[in-house]
Amino acid sequence: MIDRRIASLRDPSGGRRGARRPLLARAVDRRHRRRLGLAMIAAFVVLRTSSRYGDPRPWDGSGLLSWLDTTKYPASLLFLLMTLGPILALLPSLERASGPLSRTLGVYGRAPLLYYLLHIPLIHLAACAVSLMRSGQIVPWLFENHTMRVGPPPDGYTWSLGLLYAVTAAVVVLLYFPCRWFGERRARRREACMALF
Repeated sequence: MIDRRIASLRDPSGGRRGARRPLLARAVDRRHRRRLGLAMIAAFVVLRTSSRYGDPRPWDGSGLLSWLDTTKYPASLLFLLMTLGPILALLPSLERASGPLSRTLGVYGRAPLLYYLLHIPLIHLAACAVSLMRSGQIVPWLFENHTMRVGPPPDGYTWSLGLLYAVTAAVVVLLYFPCRWFGERRARRREACMALF
């Protein structure tokens, strides 16, 4: 309630959808987002270093990678701070970006839910293909584990970092095309269900 009142003081449109806001209000929002992002990063550093709160698995002090190893499922406070903080801090700069890279990334940004829904089965399909190429069979472990209770991988199944990056890049490139199609379709047709994606 208070946030709406403050926003209406800064924004003469009263926060109405589709109304243009003055440049000053956009600049204030940018500064606020950057500060919030930096505060989240600072909170992550303090909480993770103290290892007293924010993650079910405390940091054991062994190194940088173990310091960054936070619980993703279910998302812990520290995981959210270390992922959303840098995004909020960088977002004001990225909003004004232009050029081919910005346009390419914008394709994914116009269909985020579609990307999310498609990337999970595509990654699983890619893992099955890699398993088939490496061992001649699809490792049953791929169908037995669950994101909340991941068991150890079978002997010899662990991927190299190069293979992991190659599969990730292939999945991102493959998902560009359905995201572009959906973004174009969504821009042409204003259907209520399209707003969900």
